[in-house]
Amino acid sequence: YVLPRPEGVRCLVVSSRGKTISRKKSGAILHAFSSVLPSGNVKQRQPDPCVLDCIYQADLQTYFVLDMMCWSGYAVYDST
Repeated sequence: YVLPRPEGVRCLVVSSRGKTISRKKSGAILHAFSSVLPSGNVKQRQPDPCVLDCIYQADLQTYFVLDMMCWSGYAVYDST
């Protein structure tokens, strides 16, 4: 089967230790910013990361989340 997905740049969004960074497939930094994700801003300086598989659409300046890999330090790779 086929599922539609937004057009844009595929990236990983990682929030940890008060920072949120998005990286392209090559590993290059796409953006660095504060976010409301756990550990994603200076008020939440926890070491436990969040990792999201996303598509960034520049026209809308929006990240579309495809998959959640880790949430506040809890790996959800094998969850259904």
